[in-house]
Amino acid sequence: PLSPAGYQAYDLYLRGRYFWNKRSPHGFEQAVKYFEEAIAKAPDYAPPYAGLADSYALMSAYDIAPPSVLIPKARAAAQQALKLDENLAEAHVPLAVIAQDYDWDWKTSEEQYQRAIQLDSNYATAHHWYAEHLALRGRFDEAFAEMNRALQLDPLSLIVQTDHGVILYFARQYDRALEQFRAVHEMEPGFPRNMTLYAYVQESQFDRAFSEIERLERIDAKGYWILGAKAYTYGRSGRRSEARRALEKLNSLNHDGQLDPLIFVAPYIAIGDTDEAFALLDKSIAMHSPGLTAVKVDPIYDPLRSDPRFSRLLLRLGLTE
Repeated sequence: PLSPAGYQAYDLYLRGRYFWNKRSPHGFEQAVKYFEEAIAKAPDYAPPYAGLADSYALMSAYDIAPPSVLIPKARAAAQQALKLDENLAEAHVPLAVIAQDYDWDWKTSEEQYQRAIQLDSNYATAHHWYAEHLALRGRFDEAFAEMNRALQLDPLSLIVQTDHGVILYFARQYDRALEQFRAVHEMEPGFPRNMTLYAYVQESQFDRAFSEIERLERIDAKGYWILGAKAYTYGRSGRRSEARRALEKLNSLNHDGQLDPLIFVAPYIAIGDTDEAFALLDKSIAMHSPGLTAVKVDPIYDPLRSDPRFSRLLLRLGLTE
């Protein structure tokens, strides 16, 4: 049984998880605050360290700060959780995502996901993130099986529902992906993780794609990735001069070089500037951009696949199996 401080720490931990699930900058900020408070209350209680590790790992993936700043914090928190309780499933999952997104060590990542599931087969996030891992490697049948398990365990989770749509998108099942994204939109119109726009572009439904951009701009007027998506959509719809204007604006916002270079890659692919796209992918590799893990399966990169430089890129990311 937990001590009184332990119960307070558990309560703070649950609050942290609530905010963590929002997948927004404010949500992550609140989550970190609650996990740190839980640790202060009960320093020997392992779950808040795992929550902290998950938060830092995702803040890196959501481009809130550079991976070089956040990943060491995530790793240290996950290792502390394991030191306190090596059988805590929640502690193995952030180590799996760090191995995947930052180290590009797919074998260790898969082992950590499987260990988490072995320790707690009812931990929805382990199945959810393992599903993503399998999808990124192109193992879609296994990915859907894991995602279905995550949905059984946590059917109302907005992020699980959304990422089910993302895997459908990666598997080129655009109609089903759009159906899934619409279901999330009905539950929570402002949910930050969103790939609807890209599915419309792949289907050449450009009017709908531009309507989606307008909706996203109303939610997050300062979102750099939205400007990148706009440039990409202009390029793909044949409006190259407008694509270049959006790219110029994005470049002007990047005067200090702090933006993830990956934001610029899709627009350059869309306007047919392959050399610049590869130069930016090289920069993304140097920065360990978390989004690079999708290059094997994301349709955005289809125009690059026949180029020998693309095979070399997959090799550097450990994605050649």
